[in-house]
Amino acid sequence: MPLDMLEIPAVRENRPDRCYVCKRAMMEAVGREAERRGCRTVVDGTHADDRADSRPGMRALSELGIRSPFAECGMGKEDIEALADELGVSVRPPSACLATRIPPGDTVTRECLALVAAAEALLAQEIPGTIRVRCTGDRRASIEADPAHHRRLERLLATVKELGFSDVAIAPEGYRQGGADSWKQ
Repeated sequence: MPLDMLEIPAVRENRPDRCYVCKRAMMEAVGREAERRGCRTVVDGTHADDRADSRPGMRALSELGIRSPFAECGMGKEDIEALADELGVSVRPPSACLATRIPPGDTVTRECLALVAAAEALLAQEIPGTIRVRCTGDRRASIEADPAHHRRLERLLATVKELGFSDVAIAPEGYRQGGADSWKQ
């Protein structure tokens, strides 16, 4: 179901309530489609471990009456992965929304999202583990990865810059959740 989240001002302008507004818009659209198909209940994949994190979108789920069976059963990420393994179902690795790579207050653009996606895809082929490419509105990039891989990253900086960034640097402290809030200068 097509949904252009950048048409929503709070998302495009990267306001503090972006995640809530985005989740609400997505799940309202899912709810409309479910109703059109005659479904009375909408469920999502939120699990018990998610409740320990700051997840503004969970408020939207609650407001819209969307059920989270894994969380309701007390199942965490490891429980779900074990069950999936037992059932022979593959589990995709978690991936945060690309808008989280852009510091709050910087406009979220298709260009910046495409640059981040291309850079992360390129780096994932060369560097194991979690990699985040943070991007400012002026297309400066900060690469977050395990410091053990920084030497390999240094050899890739020019290639990443050629994707269209104005400048590329490696975050010395490596990957950290919520890093977009702290590296903007």
